[in-house]
Amino acid sequence: MAVFAAPDGTPRLATGSHDGTVRIWNPRNRKAHTLFLADQVYALTEHRGLLIAGTDSGYLGIDISSVPIDPPMIAGQYLDEVTVHALWPTVPRAAAKSHRVH
Repeated sequence: MAVFAAPDGTPRLATGSHDGTVRIWNPRNRKAHTLFLADQVYALTEHRGLLIAGTDSGYLGIDISSVPIDPPMIAGQYLDEVTVHALWPTVPRAAAKSHRVH
């Protein structure tokens, strides 16, 4: 679990799960964006604009500024485009370079 501020300054809470999802919650309206990473998420922390996720494949950095501010229109809807960077290891299984997750 990690707590951070969205680019507009509103508070956010991120949770990771064994099912490979990261949910970024707005505690004010209790709605979340869901990002599917495909690997179990063991740990989350925020550092310099990245939400760092520790997964089976290594460490992934989710660019917080690429997460929409508005909540999803449909409950359980996955994020369409979020920038994710492979931090370690930099092997194809994790992601060889920055990409958009669908």
